[in-house]
Amino acid sequence: MTSLSGFLRAATVGAMLAATPALAAEIAVDLSPNGPAHRASQDVVEIAPGDTIRFVGAGGHRVESIRGMQPPGGVEFKGRAGQDLVVTFDKPGLYGFRCKEHYTQGEVGLIVVGDPRNIVSAAAVRHPVEAQKVFETLFRRLQAEG
Repeated sequence: MTSLSGFLRAATVGAMLAATPALAAEIAVDLSPNGPAHRASQDVVEIAPGDTIRFVGAGGHRVESIRGMQPPGGVEFKGRAGQDLVVTFDKPGLYGFRCKEHYTQGEVGLIVVGDPRNIVSAAAVRHPVEAQKVFETLFRRLQAEG
């Protein structure tokens, strides 16, 4: 049988662990082309608010957010060709990104930060044909995962 002091010690440790904030994660998304098609290493990235994405900009790739595809007050970002860009996402919602140089070829993706509350408005944004096809596939995948 556990003593009262042992129980209190365990409860104190449990309370301290529960009060400790979770460490934010950093996820890498490589913008280098994989195979004959230009595609990011991850086309849908699910993260928690406060997490960071490192966009790896090898070669002539430059990542940027897509206007209208972020929640109100959400971060907009724009990298430089061939350079990494680190972005922290604090606002929950859905964010669209593209490689500036290969947008028309469909090098795009989605970032889901917690609750994708702006999915309807993000899905309404129109894109060049190949990018539109990729986004339609990504939105269908998100809806299927529910």
